Amino acid sequence: MIRIPFAGLSAACMVMIGLGGCTSARIGSELSVDDPDYPVRNDAPRQVVQVSGQLSASLNLQLHAHYGATVTEGCTWTPSLITGAFEGVAFRLQHSLVLPVHRDDQRIISEFTVDRYLPGRCGWQFAGVSAAVSKGQTVSIARTVIRAVEGRSTPVPQDWQANMQPSPVIWRCRFDSADSPDDGIEVFYCGEDIREQRLKGEHLLDSTTTRVELRFIDLDSP
Repeated sequence: MIRIPFAGLSAACMVMIGLGGCTSARIGSELSVDDPDYPVRNDAPRQVVQVSGQLSASLNLQLHAHYGATVTEGCTWTPSLITGAFEGVAFRLQHSLVLPVHRDDQRIISEFTVDRYLPGRCGWQFAGVSAAVSKGQTVSIARTVIRAVEGRSTPVPQDWQANMQPSPVIWRCRFDSADSPDDGIEVFYCGEDIREQRLKGEHLLDSTTTRVELRFIDLDSP
């Protein structure tokens, strides 16, 4: 993420004042570790969540924990100076980190810390965990498997697809039916039979959650 020097930003604003204003948002989505609003590690976290479950032997798994700013003023980013200045497009700062996944045959274990970072000026909060499974060159679309529900301005409805119950999140994948594009990297959505079998696809996490179970099943493997 780039922060334009004050002099350069001021000059750009002078040029654009009559054309659409200026933006104080950072340019680019990757937050630099040198940024004063980069999240600060919390030395006394209170909620660590263990993730465990099943992963078919033919599959690999990537998990990412996502954190986001809750304050808008001075805590935003935009894809480009033009986008921010002319179109007013800005998003709250975000930060993600890879969660190590330990596996023993088809059993997996991982963990994440909900209050990993201090709120700071930008009000950093845990947003959720995303997952992407792969099989050879075939990669599933990354999507949320665990989502924070507390601290939101509007309640998150619960149903069979997303809830706080201890039942596992289940992805059923049929990779052999994926189409192969020109770049050779196949992308597939792991949602086989999700509606027919009313499978839970997302766990809603609150302050009492300590364990979440995930199951990723390759339907093409024996």
